[in-house]
Amino acid sequence: MLKPRLWIVILGFLMPYLARIPGLFVHGPTWLSSYISDSWVSFLWITGLGMVCWGSILLGSLTYQHPKPLWFLALMGFVPYALMHATLDLSADPQSSIALIFIPLYTLPSTIVGWMMGQYWNNRLNCNLNTKMV
Repeated sequence: MLKPRLWIVILGFLMPYLARIPGLFVHGPTWLSSYISDSWVSFLWITGLGMVCWGSILLGSLTYQHPKPLWFLALMGFVPYALMHATLDLSADPQSSIALIFIPLYTLPSTIVGWMMGQYWNNRLNCNLNTKMV
């Protein structure tokens, strides 16, 4: 299960930037450059705040014995995270950058639901394995 968890961390680091790529065709290159500035501080800031989202996904994955239920957790955690970053227009309002703080927090309820769905699937896989052994 080390490989899927590593992918969660890599995707968590890159998700805010990957989510903004489709907006390049509509809004132009300034859409992506609003997240990427000249310094590493903005990268560390956005990635550090994103640790709430992908950290909760990684933490939830520690309770699974099988890698298959991880799909529920990852989809329910990363999809809202990506959608919110894809639609956040930082040039619309000076206060819109405050949303960068709240986006990872808004993904926690859906991550919890994904964890519960994955936990149910994990228990079903464990029951199937136990009945085959008897």
